Amino acid sequence: MTANRSRALSLSLAFLGSGRYDAKLWKDGSDAEANPNDLSVPAMTVTSLDSLRVRLATEGGFVAQLTPAAE
Repeated sequence: MTANRSRALSLSLAFLGSGRYDAKLWKDGSDAEANPNDLSVPAMTVTSLDSLRVRLATEGGFVAQLTPAAE
């Protein structure tokens, strides 16, 4: 996703409907520049007012899975 340079992204979640959502991310780990297999899998609860902040390593990327949170 990042081609030949690393970068930081802030992705708005304003597209989500009302309520809370469980977010699970698969993203580059803190050592991904040196070790491309370094993976971080954080989980959190978010709303449409939040943003996801993701740092992408060179030649890196991420996936986010968003599902409605259980009441």
